[in-house]
Amino acid sequence: MTYIPQIPSQNDPQFSRKIGDEFRRIFQYFYELNNQVKNHDEQIQQAIQPVIQPQSQALPISIQPSYSPSSIIDPQPFNVQSKLGIAAQAQIAGIPSYSALPATSQIGVDPLLQDTAMFRVGDQLYVVDQTTRTFVVIAVSASPQIIRARQTNITAVSVNANSTADQDLMSLTFAAGDLNTLTKLCHLYAFGTLDEDSGPTIVFKLKIGSTAIITLTPNTPGTTKTGLGWGFQALLTTSAIGASGNFEAHGWVGVNSGTAGSIGANQFDANTAVTGNFDLTGSLAVKLTIGFSSGSVANVGRQRVFVAEY
Repeated sequence: MTYIPQIPSQNDPQFSRKIGDEFRRIFQYFYELNNQVKNHDEQIQQAIQPVIQPQSQALPISIQPSYSPSSIIDPQPFNVQSKLGIAAQAQIAGIPSYSALPATSQIGVDPLLQDTAMFRVGDQLYVVDQTTRTFVVIAVSASPQIIRARQTNITAVSVNANSTADQDLMSLTFAAGDLNTLTKLCHLYAFGTLDEDSGPTIVFKLKIGSTAIITLTPNTPGTTKTGLGWGFQALLTTSAIGASGNFEAHGWVGVNSGTAGSIGANQFDANTAVTGNFDLTGSLAVKLTIGFSSGSVANVGRQRVFVAEY
């Protein structure tokens, strides 16, 4: 019995179904192979078992098998569970973006007997049904939020214009429709450093296009400082979709004090309403800006990384 893989192209519109069928063929192959090896093992054990002649004979005579025992290769029972464990790992590799792996106690157990493994192919979410031993489709709208995409910008930016205007740090661009799902969650993370000349007020803004949706003004040391580390996080929740979509937008920023042992400054937003409207069916450009209340080339804003998970 030979197993010949039939792997569909990822561009195949029926990739989800075909890859599921392929793994079912793998599991069936292992089960059939297990049965064959067990039967073969029983035949071997029967063949090599000595046949004792009646006690009236002086010496017992054993009947040897018609083939050499040296040709017997590992007559131990075939461990189908270990092979299915390998198949389970292959399944994880073959079906991308698992959102949950089997519990430790179920590693090496037939994946079709697991009801805790949930995974996604494309935009379709699946779970294993123990009773029917099949992959069951779950409607995306009824499924829990899972990370479907990630963007990372690591092209460092440094701005130090002698100005009180907002200065652009890093940006990310979301493709058309990326956030056009009701209650869609988008997590944003940003980190960098700053210098301040004589302690100006510092303003961080998260903008979509040119519109600020989160504004934060942390209390900084109030003196001339350099190399103050800062971190920013935000959570955007889609509260309306379509051409007039909007978000519940909230976030915070923390800035080091610059003094060992001193607590830095943190500020959370004070938003009490959803954002203005944005066309979520089109692409969205999101950026972080920094501003200083007094202009000086010694006021420097730097950003090292900008990440979005959604």
